[in-house]
Amino acid sequence: MKKKNLQGMFLFLIALFFTGQSVSAQTWDILNKSMGPDYTSATGGVWYKPQAAGVITQETGYVNFKKVTGVLGWTWLKPNPAFANLTSGTAYSVEVKVRVNASGTTSTNEANQISLRLQGSSNLIAPIFLKYGNGVTGGSVTTVVNGTNAYTLNTSEWQIYRFVLHADHLKYDVYVAGVEEPIFENIAITSKSSESNGVYFGAETNYYCDMDIEYAKVGTGDFYYKPRISNPVILSSEGHMKGNNVTNITVTANTVGLNGEQVMFSLVDGSNIAVTDVTSQTITVANNVAVATLTIPANVPAGQYKVKVNATGQVGGVDVTPKTSPYTIAPTSEWDMVDKTMTAWNAGNYLDKPWVSYVGSNLTGGADRYSFTQENGYVNLTKTYCTANSNSLTLSTPNILISTNTPYTVEYKARINPIDKGAFPDVSGAGKEMNWLSVRIENTTSALYFAYDADGNGYVTLNSNILAATPAEKIAVNIGEWNLYRFVLSADRTTFDLYVNGTIVFDDKPTTSTTGTNILSLGAGGWDRCNMDVEYAKMGTGDLGPGTPTSVVLPVSKGISIYPSVVKSGEKLTINAENADKLLVEIIDLSGNRISSTKINNSFGEIQTPATSGLYFVKVTTNENQVSVLKVIVK
Repeated sequence: MKKKNLQGMFLFLIALFFTGQSVSAQTWDILNKSMGPDYTSATGGVWYKPQAAGVITQETGYVNFKKVTGVLGWTWLKPNPAFANLTSGTAYSVEVKVRVNASGTTSTNEANQISLRLQGSSNLIAPIFLKYGNGVTGGSVTTVVNGTNAYTLNTSEWQIYRFVLHADHLKYDVYVAGVEEPIFENIAITSKSSESNGVYFGAETNYYCDMDIEYAKVGTGDFYYKPRISNPVILSSEGHMKGNNVTNITVTANTVGLNGEQVMFSLVDGSNIAVTDVTSQTITVANNVAVATLTIPANVPAGQYKVKVNATGQVGGVDVTPKTSPYTIAPTSEWDMVDKTMTAWNAGNYLDKPWVSYVGSNLTGGADRYSFTQENGYVNLTKTYCTANSNSLTLSTPNILISTNTPYTVEYKARINPIDKGAFPDVSGAGKEMNWLSVRIENTTSALYFAYDADGNGYVTLNSNILAATPAEKIAVNIGEWNLYRFVLSADRTTFDLYVNGTIVFDDKPTTSTTGTNILSLGAGGWDRCNMDVEYAKMGTGDLGPGTPTSVVLPVSKGISIYPSVVKSGEKLTINAENADKLLVEIIDLSGNRISSTKINNSFGEIQTPATSGLYFVKVTTNENQVSVLKVIVK
């Protein structure tokens, strides 16, 4: 056993030699300065503070450095004198111990920056940015000031942050003490205006900081080197729709210290068991990169998988941690007949248009009588002119080819806006509010009508004369919100069911006889008025039941965010929506099933993540009906 360990150590030293890494003891030969009692802010002292915007307070064993205003420009705390230029082809390590305090500013302006800055032809900077928080309701580390790649961390406690500047001085890695793997790898160095060499603490113009600093150290060499497969494993595609053909995906794994070693590529399920129908590949690493092509047969079931890359054995007596990247095989769309959005609704020729519009003869030329308005992800239909049956305003699909004796399901996503009843009062036979959605197949029609009552409350009805509808025929629905309206048509076309957001409101209702082509249609009749927003219409073969929100391609509104984007099972997600008073947060799985629904009476809050690992969609709807759908991976 001892002989084996010595042999492993010998191989490890050889690997270090050929990868150019230092095997000497960690020596902070460039900078090793504390913020203890020897600290001084005077020029020529141990540390130097430029710009008046920064405030330094000496504490026992550390200093507090803060910038409480954004108008006086940048401010930095940096070592004095600056250290010499670094040597080309040599790696360097940095270590600092820092704790972040609440700055009392908005999260978008908080940017506690720690950076390695190098003067020279490129004026390089390798930064991290810290935001205050306990790791649950905030707290993160990023390498970009806007936090788009945030790593969740309790920054309110003392943490040791480590940088490794690669030997080529083009990239750097970031570590946090207590976490074995780098939290960021191969981050590109950026350029900055000329600065003296040093480790900088502070904030740029328009940003704020408030941090406690205990020490900073810089040494020659990579002190945290370990043979590893780097994150992320890069896939040519994140998934595919299940079909009848094989799918090939290219997988690229970057490594550190694995040249000449073999790594295996495989597809594994949620239990980390290899999918036997997908042949694993073993590739020899060259120039610290391995590339494989995995072939996924058509018979692999739909589901959430991972592409796994692992070393075939120890490297220099050291275990190499496998790395994975999520891969999704999505089920074939249930909307096999129609799947039409209202994005660019009027594009194309008649036969291949997403939607076909009809405008009554007396509406033409009257800009104040009707309008089609393309919005971000949906279309608005407004019609106020009502004089004759020939003055209908509709959008419809081209003719749909259907099968006899087959049930079908149709779903609309729509929102109804109120009409000014003072300017356009409801008059039976001479103009009334009556928005409608309909399905016409095999000379039968199933239709739903929408309006507001005298008190401004929305309702739906099946009565085509909406003013004559009895209270029993009216179902109260908040039609001013985006809702899903689902028709389920019987195979013989005699009856249909109607669901609103998965709840049945009309059961086994008779269809109406009509004539014409098979279409989905919406709008208002000649004697009727409408003001409706519609996002999509879908039609699928079979009785698809009540359904759940299956659409995850929704307009994304600015100012809505979640973090982190990768969480462990059972951890919490933080939701943030600017300028919102209330939020509805829904988690939806890949099959379109709503996993949870949470109301937040604020613009900021938390939700629990699912217990099962996989890829999910988080749908956030504000009280202003702004909608954003974002992806989250649960490990």
